[in-house]
Amino acid sequence: MEWKLVVSEQDQNQKQTPRNLHFHQQLPDSGKGSHVEQLWNEWEIQVLVLVSFSLQVFLLLLSGIRKRTTSNVLSIFIWLAYVSADSLAIFVLGHLALHINGRRHGLVLFWAPFMLLHLGGQETITAFSMEDNMLWKRHLLTLATQVGLAAYVVGKQWQGDKQLLAPMVLMFISGTIKYAGRISALMFSAKQTTPGSSLGMQAKGWSANWKHYSTNNWMMNEVHTYNELVWEANAGWTLYMAFLMDMTPLISRPETYSLQGLLSKEHRVYVSYKLAELQLSIVYDYFYTKIGVYFEPEERLNGRFAQLATLGSTFAALFLFARADLRGNFSYDRADIVVSYILLSGAFILEILSVFIVVSSFWAYFMATVSDFLCTRCHDVIFSIVKLVHPESKPQWSQKLAQYNHIIGCIKQKRAAAGSCLLKCMKRVIGIQPSTMTHVDISHELKKLVLDKLLQVGSRLHPDDVWDISKFTGQWAKLELMRSKLHIESSSRARLQVLISDSIQRAGFMSAVLAWHIATDICFFHEDELGCSSPSRGPSRELSNYVMYLSAKHGVLSGNDGHMRLTNAQEFIVECLEDCQEALDQDAVVRSVAAKIDNLTEDFEHPRILTAVEPVLIQSGQLAKELLKMKEAHDRWDIIMNVWMEMLCYMAFHCGPGFHIKQVSKGGEFISHVKVVIYNLGFPYSTYSPKTEEPTAGL
Repeated sequence: MEWKLVVSEQDQNQKQTPRNLHFHQQLPDSGKGSHVEQLWNEWEIQVLVLVSFSLQVFLLLLSGIRKRTTSNVLSIFIWLAYVSADSLAIFVLGHLALHINGRRHGLVLFWAPFMLLHLGGQETITAFSMEDNMLWKRHLLTLATQVGLAAYVVGKQWQGDKQLLAPMVLMFISGTIKYAGRISALMFSAKQTTPGSSLGMQAKGWSANWKHYSTNNWMMNEVHTYNELVWEANAGWTLYMAFLMDMTPLISRPETYSLQGLLSKEHRVYVSYKLAELQLSIVYDYFYTKIGVYFEPEERLNGRFAQLATLGSTFAALFLFARADLRGNFSYDRADIVVSYILLSGAFILEILSVFIVVSSFWAYFMATVSDFLCTRCHDVIFSIVKLVHPESKPQWSQKLAQYNHIIGCIKQKRAAAGSCLLKCMKRVIGIQPSTMTHVDISHELKKLVLDKLLQVGSRLHPDDVWDISKFTGQWAKLELMRSKLHIESSSRARLQVLISDSIQRAGFMSAVLAWHIATDICFFHEDELGCSSPSRGPSRELSNYVMYLSAKHGVLSGNDGHMRLTNAQEFIVECLEDCQEALDQDAVVRSVAAKIDNLTEDFEHPRILTAVEPVLIQSGQLAKELLKMKEAHDRWDIIMNVWMEMLCYMAFHCGPGFHIKQVSKGGEFISHVKVVIYNLGFPYSTYSPKTEEPTAGL
């Protein structure tokens, strides 16, 4: 390796001291590496600008899919694109401010306003999660700083080509309006999730919407077409939004007495759940897209003006840029000209698509029907566009039911622990855990069972029934046990009544869920041996796994001791796995659990000691034993199904408003749809008291 002493000409002329001498090491030519680095340094801005534009295209076209899928992979990609889009736009804008306006790449300064446009985002996504809405003040500060930075970059263009000044200013205006529109959408969404700030929304909408809702009960009509369902979903959005946010108005709903007639309607399941699906889709639009700003009366005009102004400015900038003489004195690089055309034409196309997305939204059709300026023919045209983008057969959510079985979860963890030590250490370091969850399609039978039970309870088929949806007492199962002509001895019937009360009312909610979850599994696999079945058998187990998923994975109503209960049960099941040598088969494990619970019960005969030693497991064994004494499988599974349905409805009212709003952006949850169905049936406005036949307001 050779060293040379290099003396600059300035040093020689001025006879500087030796400290001004520079030593340069002559390194071997790195070849391809230096060439790649040189290319990157020369085309870095161009690549980053195109990547920023590509992220906007990705977000516009694919971000809306997340409300219809439970895929974690797609959710991660959308999150990465959402976070990277803002960071990349800010980075490029700052880099442009430092860029030297050379003759070869002088056109790059023209791209600065496009970064503001990209910061404004797309119509299909303003927030990835609810927490993003709360950051609207941070985005407001970012708007001020980045607009100032973009203005500085635009100001530098005065020293360059004056032909680009007009399109540059137009894109600057377009980007500023676009970003301000995003902040406005974030701000209005945040206000509805902030405690106390939603009272204004209630006061504005309840009186008008309730007048419509009380006089035009959607469930009372004989026929419902798709456009009628879309209209109804939009008409009462303020009321069901408030109900979903646990801000229920105290209004009596005597119409619930007429729900009995709905039990005979053929399309009741489709109408009920399709309307709930459309309503929750509107909730998603309000909280996670720019369409939500159109729901605010004072912002509708501003939103339309902003969108048209952005579209017009972008088109004018494209027109002026196309007419400019880019081969004149400045002789811009051809690649930079191509990139500029991609940005301009791409921005114009994205704006057209944004307008189309708003026009094809459910809200646009509703606003068209209530407008005095549009004829019926215009209504049909707009609905044709809506139906083209959102066909009736296209689901607005995942239609999946998450499943978590505690026994299966223990089996999977046991299998994962059986691997090599090196593999286990790697998984522990990386943070990879075995997947204990699955998803199944929600069956029509499950929807029908839940809806028919709600209609039965709401219509009060039996005058002596008393049900308050704000409480969970196991009353549905106990009423079913009393009414049914069960093939069971009176002593067993009485004992089952006591067990239902003890497992639900004397224990915490998490304990009740765990006890009935294990009992359901024991009954399920016991029937596999006997070969008997019931239409409610499959839906009951699916609902058992779903409620367990809500409690174990989301902590819904798990209480302070929920985690401890799950851990104790897990340790007990793991002990059973040690005794099971049948390749960790679930059927064998459940039989082992049932046998060990029986032994545990026999070892401790004193009731107080029983209460202190694994009470949840003992209760599950006692429940399963009494349920299996019933001769008819249909009766047994009807009782089990009633327990899970009442649990589900109770959880729907007590899992918190944030849960429902969060889940609509993750594929949706069945429990949210059940809560909206309950709202549509009128339950929030009628609670029956044991002392009176008349409904009382409130919960």
